[in-house]
Amino acid sequence: LLVSCDEASNRFADLCRQLLTAALSDTLCSSSLPMTVLGTPLASIDISGSSLSEVIRLYMTQRLEEAPEAKKVAPLLATFSFVVLSPALKVEVLTFLINELLTSEAVTGHIESQMEVSFDLKRDKGKIDQRLRKLRLLMARRWGERG
Repeated sequence: LLVSCDEASNRFADLCRQLLTAALSDTLCSSSLPMTVLGTPLASIDISGSSLSEVIRLYMTQRLEEAPEAKKVAPLLATFSFVVLSPALKVEVLTFLINELLTSEAVTGHIESQMEVSFDLKRDKGKIDQRLRKLRLLMARRWGERG
């Protein structure tokens, strides 16, 4: 997938484009509102095959303080297209984007909401188990059964 065969390379670039679009649209990831030199927000740019490298470079460059792992790849994208980078560098870009999304507001919000749901379900299960024990005790007393 990371080698330069055309179909795999296009699919990988599409994946990175989707991850980058998601990272740019998230408020926590784009807290400093990454922009082009002309002041256009990166989130408003249509990311195509020809602009992918530049948008990734700009995004990584503007995230250097918070994401120092981008220091190695960002300068290379100024000279080389994303699709011609080595598989190891492509993986670094992919890792960077995934790490950005893992700290995104949408992901953390979803995790927190699911934790609340889980807590509520456990509390409800405890109440139901307590009612079941009472019911079994009443049934055992009524019919003289033990169990």
